[in-house]
Amino acid sequence: MSNQRAIVARYIRKHGIITVSLDSGLELRFRADLVAELRQANHKELAEIEISPSGQGLHWSEIDVHLSIPGILRGKSGPERQAS
Repeated sequence: MSNQRAIVARYIRKHGIITVSLDSGLELRFRADLVAELRQANHKELAEIEISPSGQGLHWSEIDVHLSIPGILRGKSGPERQAS
């Protein structure tokens, strides 16, 4: 899984969701407010997602937040897990 690369990343303001399309055809979707580092960001900041040259990371330069695709896929970074 770790060699999957992000090819498109978008913020869908209406739903507060980040979507990431991977080169494998998989699409990741998660609510931005589930990521602690993104909670205080405004809609404009959330919409400015950059994909790293390797395709292995997402970056929001204005708010200095980095998420790794392998980490999101492993549940190690990105959306926080809800306690059951």
